[in-house]
Amino acid sequence: MDTLAESMIARGPTLDTNRETATGSLHVLALPGVDAAREFVALEPNNRAGVYGEHSVWRFENLLGRSMWEFSGQSWERLVLYGALATLDDADPIGVAMVLQAPDREAVDALIED
Repeated sequence: MDTLAESMIARGPTLDTNRETATGSLHVLALPGVDAAREFVALEPNNRAGVYGEHSVWRFENLLGRSMWEFSGQSWERLVLYGALATLDDADPIGVAMVLQAPDREAVDALIED
């Protein structure tokens, strides 16, 4: 995975509602195409070890233009990652993906409602 470090926009575990039990993993990468994304999935260590029962690959347009490591974490800034999602077959957006910094679900709901 070190060879893809410069391509990484964000990564981390996905958690159950108890915020303690890992349910999977999220990787957001800037890759040159679908074949590179499929190669990443094939080489990802947890996937190779059979940890994941399934995976999904989506197109992502990084609308913030930064990685999670460039996120300042200032108290006024809560949006870590934001972008448009599309299927691999069609570049037209079908939704958005966002990662927010928040202490609990209620705080996320309040941020989204603003």
